[in-house]
Amino acid sequence: MSCPDAERLAAAIDQVGPGVPGRQPQPRLVLEVRIDRSADGIRAQIKAFGRKSGVREIAVPGERCDRLGSALAVTLALLMDRQLAGEEPAPPAARLPTDTRPVQPRESPRPSARAEPIAFGWEVNAALTKGLPSGWSVVAGGDALVWWGAWLASLGVLGTPTIRTDFDVGRIEL
Repeated sequence: MSCPDAERLAAAIDQVGPGVPGRQPQPRLVLEVRIDRSADGIRAQIKAFGRKSGVREIAVPGERCDRLGSALAVTLALLMDRQLAGEEPAPPAARLPTDTRPVQPRESPRPSARAEPIAFGWEVNAALTKGLPSGWSVVAGGDALVWWGAWLASLGVLGTPTIRTDFDVGRIEL
């Protein structure tokens, strides 16, 4: 048997399932079918564009095209959302009641009038160092801290011993 041409394929699709009467118009669907023979058998490639997209392939062994034609007709009918023969039609979609009254926005909860609390803190620290400025010495420091919500501000002080270096012409103090 030879492979189906467009007219025979359309007739086979109608036998699989008719279109659904009264169905709302669907977005466009384009189906491109290509049938090829190879050493292994016959293969059909279906490319879908539009409301459905993709590539599907059907292959049958041997040289007879009648099994491919049947499989191709069923596949195309399903892609076109045909009602299959013997299938009960779907009940019409229930219509939702339409309410023409304007929608009143709901009042959103008001943020709390309470502001973020401000917190204060302080910190004192000391360290024993060697070589700052020279030999062993004590370094002292302190910080004043303020927190407000997610923010933190800090003011710090660091005290080190004075460095005195004498020269022939004078002295340097740090």
